[in-house]
Amino acid sequence: MTNSLTNESDYLNALFKTAQYLSTLITPQDFWVYIKELIKEFYNVDLFYFYECGYDGKIFKLQKNFSNNQFSEKIFEQIKELLAQVMDSGFIASELINIPESYAIVLLPITKIKKIMGIMVIGHQRNELLPKYLLNIYLSLARLVSTIIDNLYMLEELKNSENRYKTLAVELEAILDHIPGAVVYKDTENNTLRVNKFFADAHNLKKVELENRSIFDLYSREIAQAYWEDDLEVINSKKPKVNIVEPWETDAGKRWVNTSKIPYIDENGNVKGIILLAFDITERMLAEQKLKSEKAKAQKAEEELKATLKDLKRSNTELEQFAYVASHDLQEPLRMVASFTQLLQNRYQDKLDDDANDFINFIVGGTTRMKSLINDLLIFSRVGTRAKLFKATDMNNVLEKALANVRQSIKDTNATITNDPLPVIIADDSQMLQLFQNLISNALKFHGEEDPHIHVSGEEVKEEEWIFSVRDNGIGIDSKNFDRIFVIFQCLHKKDEYGGTGIGLAVCKKIIRRHGGKIWVESEIGKGSTFYFTISKIKSR
Repeated sequence: MTNSLTNESDYLNALFKTAQYLSTLITPQDFWVYIKELIKEFYNVDLFYFYECGYDGKIFKLQKNFSNNQFSEKIFEQIKELLAQVMDSGFIASELINIPESYAIVLLPITKIKKIMGIMVIGHQRNELLPKYLLNIYLSLARLVSTIIDNLYMLEELKNSENRYKTLAVELEAILDHIPGAVVYKDTENNTLRVNKFFADAHNLKKVELENRSIFDLYSREIAQAYWEDDLEVINSKKPKVNIVEPWETDAGKRWVNTSKIPYIDENGNVKGIILLAFDITERMLAEQKLKSEKAKAQKAEEELKATLKDLKRSNTELEQFAYVASHDLQEPLRMVASFTQLLQNRYQDKLDDDANDFINFIVGGTTRMKSLINDLLIFSRVGTRAKLFKATDMNNVLEKALANVRQSIKDTNATITNDPLPVIIADDSQMLQLFQNLISNALKFHGEEDPHIHVSGEEVKEEEWIFSVRDNGIGIDSKNFDRIFVIFQCLHKKDEYGGTGIGLAVCKKIIRRHGGKIWVESEIGKGSTFYFTISKIKSR
């Protein structure tokens, strides 16, 4: 087209060609690249600017200066009020400006999605306003440009949306494929439309091979029918059905799954399909079955243990009663044997030979020892049969009474006995007295060459128990005998070295057991011994 446009027909022809050319553009960026050449070539203009609208709708900045002249700032100062009027009204405006030559300009509002995005300014160098026909043509041009811009931006947004949709679809499929369970979308006719990788792998097929397949093609009729009945329930009720524990036939064999079925409902309230989520719980079920079996076994073992403990308790009670009765009933015949043996010794000692006197001495010694054993057995049995109720017991008072009972032994051995302040506990006070007395008596009996030094202490070490100790500087105990010394009638020394029947520590152990505690010793030969025992607070409640 030539640069000379002389009449309305020439400008209409330019407008037609503009429409043809702009319709071939693809992106908004293309528009801004070619619009300058189009306007310059088709309309023979002398000025061409595009002012972009600010966010507040009033501030303008020169976005496109297509004229490349030095009067941009001067032109803006002359037309800025007119720009604001066009922005507010949405109508075109025509004006004469001098820079210093005279230019006839037209201000054309350009819209994007029905909102003014900027103002296009076109100018011709002349001394009078633009004719009306040309203003109408430029108005049509502005509408054409607005329409093209709308279309280009909408096309770009559509492409962006498509790209986002494709990206989202790929990401969604990747997410579904990473779920450690089956995800299936089925239609209302019992066909699988979409599946994830987990489901496909379970059937050793590709995902595409499982699309548009009836579940009756994948499973036995019995299981498929059960699945379909659940589907129908979800379709008809329009409500999800969750936590269905059911069998699942896979290529690797039968498994168990926890399934949830959720109806997919469209905007009209119609069920379009079913979303199925299924997680393999075979290992969990096997573990639960094993746990149930183990629990049943444990319960049976517990019942058997309770029965055994009940029998043991009854047996112990009967044994304690037997020991008490036996030891009590044996006292009388033993006294008779001892009395008549001593009478025989007194009357006929001078008339018998040395062997006979030795025999009599053996009988007297044996009966005396038997009496001691029976008395000790009676004491041992009374720990369980003649026990008293637990009550608040001041262990300082108990220790004081125990020392009074062994006062003579303390004096004979020149012993020194010290103690820390002792607590008040809940216990059988008579048994605590016997416990202290037995331990202190042993410490006095098994002393070394030095005078005995005994120290008693007690403290709270845990919320559940008290711990006491009786420490001496005696002969000590070999570690191999730590357990043996607590067994009834076990003596580590010969009878002519240290007297006693070996009952004392066994009685201590039985007392401590009744109080829910334990007793033990720490010792070395020649370095003394420390006996520890605990008293349970829980047992005494």
